[in-house]
Amino acid sequence: MKDKIYINYGKNLIKMTNDLMEKAEISKYLKSDMKVIIKPNLVLPSPAKNGATTHSEIVEGIIKYLQTQNITDISIAEGAWVGEETTTKAFKVCGYTDLSKRYDVNLIDTKKEETIDYEIENTKFRISKIFQETDYLINVPVLKGHCQTKLTNCLKNLKGCIPDKDKRYYHNIGLHKPIALLNTILKPDLHIVDSICGDLTFEEGGNPIESNRIFLGYDGLLLDSYCSKLIAYNPEEIEYIKYGVKYNVGKLFDEHTKIIELNKNHKPNKDNKDFIKSKLAKELERYVDENSACSPCYAGLIFALNKIESYNKKNNENNKIRIGQGFKGQTNNRNLGIGDCCKNFSKYVKGCPPSGLDILNYLKLLD
Repeated sequence: MKDKIYINYGKNLIKMTNDLMEKAEISKYLKSDMKVIIKPNLVLPSPAKNGATTHSEIVEGIIKYLQTQNITDISIAEGAWVGEETTTKAFKVCGYTDLSKRYDVNLIDTKKEETIDYEIENTKFRISKIFQETDYLINVPVLKGHCQTKLTNCLKNLKGCIPDKDKRYYHNIGLHKPIALLNTILKPDLHIVDSICGDLTFEEGGNPIESNRIFLGYDGLLLDSYCSKLIAYNPEEIEYIKYGVKYNVGKLFDEHTKIIELNKNHKPNKDNKDFIKSKLAKELERYVDENSACSPCYAGLIFALNKIESYNKKNNENNKIRIGQGFKGQTNNRNLGIGDCCKNFSKYVKGCPPSGLDILNYLKLLD
């Protein structure tokens, strides 16, 4: 069970989430009298389309699934970034205040909750007591870049379970070790990852990259090591992942990990006009010739291009990278193609979709 990752593609987030939970047979692990907490990423009051926060529709899909299992004790818990009222504001701006009213679920600001003290490896932790009193914890992070840790996803999302003072402290001493140690204390039963439009580089959003997918898994370290490759990082580059291995938080993604894809032949095209097109994304798109590209494939290319400046500078408009279903069946001896749609090109990165790391490594070979 622990070595499986489920992926669903699409734009109907409520249905995508329900279908993932159905496919993974989550009902097997649930009982009607359970106390369930859902922990999204609401780092600040910003709509999910900006690339920083968890889409409320994904949490809505989780709630609806739980309620079909006759579970009534459901709470959404979060502690947004430093500030007394940031969580309350985030709940409202991100759609969770309305969600709680419609489905009669509790909203909990972890900043205002009683904490329990822990100490591991000479590192002190204060964790909201509610997480130790729950029967089933569902972690719902956003897959996105981070200015300090490069990646933020499953493991780092649990930082919202500690007080503001501790958040400041861990930033001062270095985030990586505390993130890993926190995950030896708090162990979510389920992770559902929002990878709809996570930010390219920054945890507070502003550069959303559309990829239109949701992941489900049971091992946060496994998901983080897998997802790091999608946004063009080798897991070994993420310091907290290495600490996670050291402290037996979970296992790394490898060739034995079973990937189960839903709608794999119906990945949505990159055509959502709602997402912000940032200055950085526009700059990177200058090097791309896109023709009906699937959003997960296109996202991997943008994440890769952002990490290889020299390649960008030496390529011009006549040598753009080709990507998309519009290039199926075409031959090309000059331009690089991305994904199996370009398999007849003399140079192409295989995969459907290839990871950002696969694309980055190929670009480095050409650099």
